[in-house]
Amino acid sequence: AISSWRLSRINPLMQYYPEWEHDKAGSVRPDRPTACGLGDTAKAECLTDRNSRERCCMWHLLAVFALALLCLTANIRPAYSQFSSQDLSDLESPLENESVLGRSRPEYDAIGLPLGAFRAYPTVSLNAAYDSNALRTDSKAQHDYIISMTPGVILRSEWVRHYLAARASATRYRYSRLSSENRTEWNAAVAGRLDILTGFNLTGAASYEATFENRESRDQIQVGAAKPTPYSTTRTRAALSYNPFRLGVQVGFEHQRDDYGNTVLASSGGERNNDDRDRNDYSVYTTAVYEFSPGYGVFVRPSYQKRVYDLDTGRAAGRDAEGYRIDGGLNFLVTRLITGEAYLGYIKYDVERPDFSDLSGVNFGARLLWYPSELITVHLNASRTPNATTIDGASVGDDHYVEAGADYEVLRNVILQGSLAYRDSRFPGITRRDNDFGALLGVRYLVNQYLRADLSVTRRTRSSNETNVGFVDHILFLGLRGQI
Repeated sequence: AISSWRLSRINPLMQYYPEWEHDKAGSVRPDRPTACGLGDTAKAECLTDRNSRERCCMWHLLAVFALALLCLTANIRPAYSQFSSQDLSDLESPLENESVLGRSRPEYDAIGLPLGAFRAYPTVSLNAAYDSNALRTDSKAQHDYIISMTPGVILRSEWVRHYLAARASATRYRYSRLSSENRTEWNAAVAGRLDILTGFNLTGAASYEATFENRESRDQIQVGAAKPTPYSTTRTRAALSYNPFRLGVQVGFEHQRDDYGNTVLASSGGERNNDDRDRNDYSVYTTAVYEFSPGYGVFVRPSYQKRVYDLDTGRAAGRDAEGYRIDGGLNFLVTRLITGEAYLGYIKYDVERPDFSDLSGVNFGARLLWYPSELITVHLNASRTPNATTIDGASVGDDHYVEAGADYEVLRNVILQGSLAYRDSRFPGITRRDNDFGALLGVRYLVNQYLRADLSVTRRTRSSNETNVGFVDHILFLGLRGQI
């Protein structure tokens, strides 16, 4: 029978660029739950006395009620995202993962703090970096040294049925020379799964992120920003999944809200109002999967998207758009040697204003993991993504992206990482074309259950037929992460 995790793996690539980090922060997995619905520690407490059992049951019921309320009041998604958004995989139900970075290492994994039927995983990261081109300019590059600190916490339930998790973190960046780049970012998210019947569940997630545009943002470069533009993103999503025998069906809805603050202009010192960039993105989709052979499944995924700007004046005038995708592909797990999905389809995206060009053509995507040995994991990601833009003459950026890399376990606690990535950005209606290339080489050292260290060097370049938007950048990064 097709399992619920197989359907949850059917989603497109989240845009990997520019972080180049293969595993997500807080990807620590809780101990495997036991038959009573809690982890080993919580189970012992439940069996110790009646009061403990009553408290655990109360936590269980309250959390399930909170999840149901979240899913009913939010317009949302889980497994498949139409938008290029922050990955919530560190909050979704833990899946079996035999990759070098994803596999469990009990002697180095965080233990967490038991909180009844939940377990908390607090972390704190202290990072130092050298950036050879902090402002991402094509000439007169300015280097800088950056210190950042990120405290955070993840809370997970430890039940057999149902699942609930929450995350919160904040990051403070401090530049030694360019004080204009100093900033504080924070985010919070909640996600969960309500198991209604065997093979029938409701999943949901909601998140809020207060952050700043990257210096290489094409919209920010165009206006000549003196400092990064602040903006916030709110995401909500939900899906209903039904997996009887070999057939699996999922129906979902998601919403993303982007709200931009004012941009401080380098030329005049004044501010550019960005209310005409604020927008809402909606998506409705369904996925049908058929497992025709053990380890192999075919799927069809039609979807509908709509983008609506708050205003119909300024840069937002006529930029509302809607479109659809129809994708079909293969989802497979082959003797734990190769896992992932690949799909091919058609995409059409129509912009409201006639003088803006529409987007249509072949859609594609892949996310593959290859395990040539227990010590090596090779990964391949590819996607085509229409991203919103307000640059002159275009309403959408047509991004073609591919990334390949490998992780090698030199020792049980020493992991080498390397990756190459390429993004080809085209803008229907104008001749501009950007080509971004990135390469990363790094090493991760797991000290013990409470500490790990990361060292990496990254090279990133952008070439373009548009003037003053290309750059070459090198980053040397050293990070320490403490966890409980």
